[in-house]
Amino acid sequence: MQAEPASRKIMKRRRPWIRGVVQGLFFALVTGAMLRAYLAEQGLAVPWLPSGSLHALCPFGGVVSLYSVLTTGTLVQKIHSSSLILMFGSLGLAVLAGPVVCGWVCPFGTFQEWLAKLGRRLLGKRYGRILPRGVDRWLRLLRYVLLALVIYNTAASARLVFQTVDPYYALFNFWTGEVALAAYAILGLTILLSMVVERPWCRYACPYGA
Repeated sequence: MQAEPASRKIMKRRRPWIRGVVQGLFFALVTGAMLRAYLAEQGLAVPWLPSGSLHALCPFGGVVSLYSVLTTGTLVQKIHSSSLILMFGSLGLAVLAGPVVCGWVCPFGTFQEWLAKLGRRLLGKRYGRILPRGVDRWLRLLRYVLLALVIYNTAASARLVFQTVDPYYALFNFWTGEVALAAYAILGLTILLSMVVERPWCRYACPYGA
């Protein structure tokens, strides 16, 4: 595994609680928005909850829509224009400060970190050391393959194909009945792997992380 930058280690030692608070706030924001949308469909208005769809709050929608925007001037089905703004903002932050969105903002990454705390309690020092380094190194390449496949298939079909396998979508929409079985299965696998490997989805499969 790559060594963690010294600056990030110093930040964690000085203000370890700040990152946790930021992560919790964004997790609550997305959860509240999804809950409000679901309750609205049931005829219940909850104005004090944040509003917005998951696609509008996710920068990856901008990535998969970029080809469609450049060629036809339209967004892929279900994607909102806000995702493009979030995409460019996230890429700007990544250039200036590294994967800030992945480490501080993404609620699915936060969810995996919470599971990792439980995994460390159960496994102790064995946590994160089960996979050989060589296997870990090769598995990290998988997310680049997935990124290419998602972009190609989305551009070819003009549909949001990633939703059918997206564990992030499954986590925040599991109560709606709109989630594909494949997404549920990948979410379950991610939960299990998070108990033995830190952020397995981010590390090995997330196309936006790539």
